[in-house]
Amino acid sequence: MGAAAEPGSWLALPEVAAVRRRTRTTLLVGQVLGSLGVGAAPSVGVLLAAEVAHSETWAGVARAGTTVGAALLSLPLAALAARHGRGRALALGWWLAAAGAGLLVLAAVTVSVPLLVLGMLAMGGGAAAQLQARFAATDLAVPAHRARSLALVVWVGTFGAVLGPNMGAPGEALAARTGLPPLSGAFVLAAALLAVTGAVVLAGLRPDPLRLAQRHTAAE
Repeated sequence: MGAAAEPGSWLALPEVAAVRRRTRTTLLVGQVLGSLGVGAAPSVGVLLAAEVAHSETWAGVARAGTTVGAALLSLPLAALAARHGRGRALALGWWLAAAGAGLLVLAAVTVSVPLLVLGMLAMGGGAAAQLQARFAATDLAVPAHRARSLALVVWVGTFGAVLGPNMGAPGEALAARTGLPPLSGAFVLAAALLAVTGAVVLAGLRPDPLRLAQRHTAAE
């Protein structure tokens, strides 16, 4: 892996190196899957909001909902990570986003503005998880590679920004087969991707990188 940890450092232990590799792989897979799910919100979500609320104002509120939700959920998720580890916090963030996507489907079916707003706010859990995954990438990183580890997680997250809006087309095909409103199909797919992301992160971040780092740091 290029530069090694300093001799005698707990970061150089074979078992820590193994967890570091597993953590990196898990975070990269999670970022790709999760960013695809969250990526539908800024584009398809705005169109869905305009269709449900018949208002450009509410479409703007929906567009801001993911950002507001991320801001509201970031602190609780960070506190959960500090107490119980990255895995639980990140998984909860992704699962909240999955629930939000489900609410958006329900909002489209029932033409409900309150459900629309709640769904967009909950989708912010995925955005918060995306941001906190960057810190998870540095928990066990060798000091010389911390910046690279963080940058790699950020970079793979751009897949969602690029490909997420394109979920509209397969979503419409799914909606046509299931009888759902056309724009809601993208969020059926998003809910599935986000739910899987939470499961991947929870299973893959074992041992938890932050808890492992805390134990070794406390022992020094």
